[in-house]
Amino acid sequence: MKHFSEFIAHGASADQIEFVSTVIEHVTRNGLIYPRLLYDSPFSDLAPDGPDGLFPEGTVDRFMSSVRQLNRNAVPYTSSADVG
Repeated sequence: MKHFSEFIAHGASADQIEFVSTVIEHVTRNGLIYPRLLYDSPFSDLAPDGPDGLFPEGTVDRFMSSVRQLNRNAVPYTSSADVG
């Protein structure tokens, strides 16, 4: 959540909030998100141009930077069956 909080605070539109929520749901399920996926369904269902259609240019750059940072910090999932 903290990676994306600036994008849904202070005057964000309902579409921006829904887009960011969809990103967070994807990350929660999968552990990371490849930036190119933001231009495919289900994200393009919300915004056909991906984040470019929802956020100003400088904000898109920061959003993508947050996505890349989140992916760098991702810890691979290991089930208890894999440990032992």
